[in-house]
Amino acid sequence: MLVAIKKNRWAMVVGFFSILLIYVIASNSIDADIGKDKALYSEVEPVPSAKTESVSNTSSSDLKLKADLIAFLNKVSPGFNTDSEMRAFQAELKEWEASRGYSHADEYRAYSEAILEDLAKNGDTRALSALATLRYRTHGFDGAAPLYSKAAMLGDTSALERLGSIEAISHYGNAKSEDEKYVSMLRTLAWYRVARLRGDRTPELFMGDAFITNNNIHLTEVDNQQIAEMADKIYRKMQDERNNQGLGEFDNSVPDIVKRYFDILERDNKIKASKQM
Repeated sequence: MLVAIKKNRWAMVVGFFSILLIYVIASNSIDADIGKDKALYSEVEPVPSAKTESVSNTSSSDLKLKADLIAFLNKVSPGFNTDSEMRAFQAELKEWEASRGYSHADEYRAYSEAILEDLAKNGDTRALSALATLRYRTHGFDGAAPLYSKAAMLGDTSALERLGSIEAISHYGNAKSEDEKYVSMLRTLAWYRVARLRGDRTPELFMGDAFITNNNIHLTEVDNQQIAEMADKIYRKMQDERNNQGLGEFDNSVPDIVKRYFDILERDNKIKASKQM
């Protein structure tokens, strides 16, 4: 999936919300040192159901940006368009995104695998993601998932987006039965939902909505309940691991202007969805 980003001076702001999936999906992978991190995704088995309709295969289509930045700023605060206000918003947004893993520096891609492994052992989430990028190529989902899980446990919500996306690509897209496809669908959306529990609605609003639309999925009340239960279980496992490591509670705070941005995107998505019914 590719993200179409308008090439204007505010593209770097909007881009953080959506471009990271490409960086990972195009080339991900991990080694066999999966240990206890694997528990974050291996123990969330839903009950197969025939109630969900999912009739088309995963398609490759460009994800369009949900809102132009300037239009967004005018919605959340009419007249909010001076250079100083724009710069202030940009700085606040970038700071929050960086705290959630949406600032993976290019230099990590140039590091050797050995260096990335050393950095990852010390809890560097950027190194974990870069290492996962390398390992996905040779080890697939089972290689990448534990590294992303560890990054997510350390606070990186962009890793949750990637977990959902590699689940969709590796399992949903290659399911051998309708039951397998159903279970993978729930897992995919559960990973995006965990990010929402962390205050980050980016995965659901961009990747989740696209996944549902592209695959003609119609979620039932039972489906939504299972997704919520799976997400809650994953969240609690990650929080338990943080507690065991003395890391404390997750910081799920979100700046007010980012909340309003998410609110606008969510409202627009619902309006578009209602028109398609």
